[in-house]
Parts: sequence; C-alpha cells; structure tokens
Amino acid sequence: MKFVQNGGGLFLISDHTGSDRNNDGWDSPKIINDLLTNNGVDNTDPFGFSVDLKNVASDHPVAITDSSNPVLNGSFGAVKKSLIANGTTFTLKPADNPSVKGLAYLSTSSPGNTNAFFVTSTFGSGRVAIWGDSSTIDDGTGQSGNTLYNGWSDSTADNAALGLNATAWLAGSGTTTPPPTGCTAGQLLANPGFESGNTGWTASSSVIGQHSTDAPARSGSWSAWLDGYGTAHTDTLSQTVTLPAGCSSYTFSFWLNISTAETGTTAYDKLTVKAGSTTLATYSNLNAAGGYQQRSFSLSAFAGQSVTLAFSGVEGSQLQTSFVVDDTALNVS
Repeated sequence: MKFVQNGGGLFLISDHTGSDRNNDGWDSPKIINDLLTNNGVDNTDPFGFSVDLKNVASDHPVAITDSSNPVLNGSFGAVKKSLIANGTTFTLKPADNPSVKGLAYLSTSSPGNTNAFFVTSTFGSGRVAIWGDSSTIDDGTGQSGNTLYNGWSDSTADNAALGLNATAWLAGSGTTTPPPTGCTAGQLLANPGFESGNTGWTASSSVIGQHSTDAPARSGSWSAWLDGYGTAHTDTLSQTVTLPAGCSSYTFSFWLNISTAETGTTAYDKLTVKAGSTTLATYSNLNAAGGYQQRSFSLSAFAGQSVTLAFSGVEGSQLQTSFVVDDTALNVS
C-alpha cells in the first residue's frame, strides 16, 4: 500500500472464489479483499474496488469505448475483448476512490459499478490495475502435469495487448484522463503558519501561540505546540478543507519538531496525524530529532471531498514530549 501511495505501480491478478492452490484456506479474492481492508495504511477500500466472491465459468468481457485510454489503446495494440476461463469480477466503489474505472465488463452487463472484469485506479501518487482471471496472463507453459490455459495467445481475445498496455501504464506511460481542466493550482490551508493565531484552526487551549524559546517557530513567531507538560495530557489541532476534483497532485505537508525528556525505547507520548478517519502517520518520543523535519503525504484519495486534517497529541504521566508543528501546506496542482 505504501509502495503505491508513494508512486509505485501494482498489477493485481485475481481468480475465481475457491482458487486456493495450496489449500491453506485463503483464495485470491479473500487475499486481495483483506489487503484492501486490513493493511494499516488505509483500510477503507482505498483503491475503490473489491473482488466479487464468484466463479464465472466462461465469457468474453467487452472493453468500454474510450479511444484516449492508454490501457485500451496503447502501443501494444487496441483492446476489444478479454476472456474468462473460470474467473471473477469486481465491484467499483467510486465513493471510496473517485479515480476507479472499469475498462472491461461481462458481455451480459453494461458499464457501471458491478461486473467489471478489468479495473484501473490510482492511490496517492501511484497506479493500480486488476484483472479477474489468471488464465488471461497464462501462456500455457508450466511444470509437467499442470493443466494450464493459454489465454495470452487466445485468438478470440486481446489479452496480450491489454496486459502489456497496462504494464506500460503502471510503469508511468500515458495518462488515464485528459489533462486537468478544472484544477486551480495553489495552497488551500487557511493561516498555514499560524501567524494569525487560531484563524482557520480548531485547537486546544494554548496550542497555537508565540511560544518563544520554549518551542520556537520554524518561521515567523507563531507555531502550534502540542503537549510538553510532563503529565497525562491530550492536545488537538485541526482544520477542515475542501479539495477540488480534477487536479493531478494533492500534497499535505508540515514541519514537525519533536523534543523529549523521555529515555529508553518505549513510545510513551504520541502524536497522531489523520485525514478524516485515515491515519497518515504516528510519531512519538522515539522520533525526537534536533530541529524541524518536514513530513509530506498525498491526499489524492480525497479529491473532490471535504476532509478534516487533524493532529492529536497524547502524553503519558511522566516526563514531557513536545510536538511543535509549523508551516503547514496543502498544495494542489
């Protein structure tokens, strides 16, 4: 998940329900759905799809009409059909990720949020593709005694073109949509450096202020200082912002200075950073460093939505840890 979030390309191949090759109780639909709901990075179907628990015996899924799509019309050829020789489909969840797109559907279905056989999406700075049958990438070769289906060379489908175009796209070639037309580049956070006090922010008492030499600002004279009391204490800081749709980049960043009186290897005091219900990062007294460090995160998954960016510092009962935030930004382009 972090690999994709940081710009990687991930090609997932699912198969039909019951495709448990090593008899350990886990088939490919269960494994992929678990990845999307139990990964510790974003557990809310962040790619915008889930795998259907079914076995489609035979079909020739039809590609949608989209002449500008590089996966369907790339340098390796045009894609009209794929095939299923015992496979499954996917349910699209655009409410979870609006970039999800079905590229091929069962021949008995119309394009929509169900019965998609080939799907692409983006997450963070990366790209994802998923195919609903391992037969499509099988070239018929394998260990002696294996019964394999050569779907790669099947003349009734365009599997080789689809697989190679998708691989090129995952590696960074082409674009799935026309260049953004509705995106106005800029910085979206109000009062990002806290120089106007609490304007734009909701914060615990005394968090935002001119903290002088005790917790100096990175720039200007104001910062947000969470915790640092040396007693059981919780401080919060948040701002709600609406991200426009249609931009290609959404980067949330801030500078963080962590100082502590704690010693040892136990994380007694913690700062959690969230976007909505998604935890972006957790820092602790173990991350103390000499001065400010910049932290950056992609919020592409929240394009077109309002999201609350929140910091929550929780301090234990002994010895202080200070989490000082300054020079925040949410840049879109």
